[in-house]
Amino acid sequence: MEQPLLITGGTQGIGRALVDHYRMRARVLTCGRDEASINELNALEGVEAIRCDLTIPEERLALIQWAERHSLAGVINNAAVQEPLVVDHADAARVEREVQLNLLAPLAIGHALLSRIEVGGFIANLSSGLAYVPFRRAPVYAATKAALSMYTRSAQLQPSRVRWVEVILPMVDTAMTRGRGRGKIPASLAALQIARGIEAGRPRVHVGKARMLPLVLRTVPSLLGRMLNQDAPKLPATSVEI
Repeated sequence: MEQPLLITGGTQGIGRALVDHYRMRARVLTCGRDEASINELNALEGVEAIRCDLTIPEERLALIQWAERHSLAGVINNAAVQEPLVVDHADAARVEREVQLNLLAPLAIGHALLSRIEVGGFIANLSSGLAYVPFRRAPVYAATKAALSMYTRSAQLQPSRVRWVEVILPMVDTAMTRGRGRGKIPASLAALQIARGIEAGRPRVHVGKARMLPLVLRTVPSLLGRMLNQDAPKLPATSVEI
């Protein structure tokens, strides 16, 4: 891979694992909100990172302008946040932040950088099994991932100079899932499977247990919803990002 690759949210979780995977094969551009983590990334060979809060349109535009200086091999829209939400007490600012980061940012970045991606390159949008199954703990997160999934699948039906890829994630062992669930896969393994799926030219990459999602939804469509939403723990007070 000769051209650099842009990965959003590269300071932690799956994003950091993707940076570590790809920087051994290509130059990586990335971003994050934590200055110390950005400095750490810039100390790595093959990585260029800038501080950016993708929920703020002006900072998002600055990232786009920075990335536009390059001809890109592809874009991986990874950055996301999951806000615990009780709908009777919804905080409008937190809801807007979640929609900005999970949905509006990847759409804006993909549209703006499309012409800078080499012909045959890719835009990979990280979705989730929660795009297909209601989740009472984080309804806005599920809704944004469902919207991003539908957008990506619809874009795949149009003629394009790049490949559009939907990545469907299971529960991955990151800060977002700390203290929840069992059978989580390491972020490094998720990153490896994402990269292999993209390189194989798949339009839809099912990671880990998400490979079972199509079969379960066809045969027992209500099963996952019951499993995910039974005995839901008390909602935490703070959001978590990947």
